[in-house]
Amino acid sequence: MSCHMLRCGEILALACIGLRMCSAQTPSGALAGIVFDPSGARIPNVTLKLTHRELAVERRTITTAEGLYSSPALPPGAYDLQAEAPGFQPVSRSAVVTAGATTTVDLTLPIAPKTDSVDVYGAAPGLQRLRLADGNRGVELQAERDRQRDDRAAVEVEAA
Repeated sequence: MSCHMLRCGEILALACIGLRMCSAQTPSGALAGIVFDPSGARIPNVTLKLTHRELAVERRTITTAEGLYSSPALPPGAYDLQAEAPGFQPVSRSAVVTAGATTTVDLTLPIAPKTDSVDVYGAAPGLQRLRLADGNRGVELQAERDRQRDDRAAVEVEAA
């Protein structure tokens, strides 16, 4: 009977070792690449978001000073990559990560269009607001100043 118990103990120990080895060897892959601008120069500090489509696992990474990125130990499957950096338009790509392999995805970010904006505050010149009382109700009028009339008169005088 002691031999039987010893054998059961050995089998249980081997099973535990086997389970530990299987969990330590979970299959994974990696994504890596280089991010370029339209001229072919590498872009540092690009933020990349990698999202596993089925598992909804998200990982973020940033490119190095040489424009390189790498994201190891990813679960295998289809991924959506999104890359963005100030001064560039964001770019999205798809990639498939295979267990035991590194999938290379190089990206080129287009330069963002230049946009200028001007904020103007205050009333338009040449307008004034008048509030006139008409009995018990107020009448609000907006009238243009006489400046335009004066400008037309000055042109007529110069022409004469």
